[in-house]
Amino acid sequence: MSAVADITPAARRELRAARDYYESLLPGLDVRFVNAVVKAIDTIADFPLSFESVSDEVRAYKVKRFPYIVYYKSDGVVLSIISVAHQSRRNRPQ
Repeated sequence: MSAVADITPAARRELRAARDYYESLLPGLDVRFVNAVVKAIDTIADFPLSFESVSDEVRAYKVKRFPYIVYYKSDGVVLSIISVAHQSRRNRPQ
């Protein structure tokens, strides 16, 4: 059974900003980016404890084909997406 995903307001803002950036680069690239993030979240929901642990509670999953990382917390039932951050970002969520 997959965990139920909840995306924090901060993560939604990051996702929108990245989507807008990709939209400005090339028509359709924004859709490919959002689809890649949705696929990442689906994969995380199916296997929430399988990916890199970056702190006691936070794990990370690299989005395929884009330089972004989805940071999340999971108790096995509820999945909380706390950040959709560019890989160059130095501050990891705690």
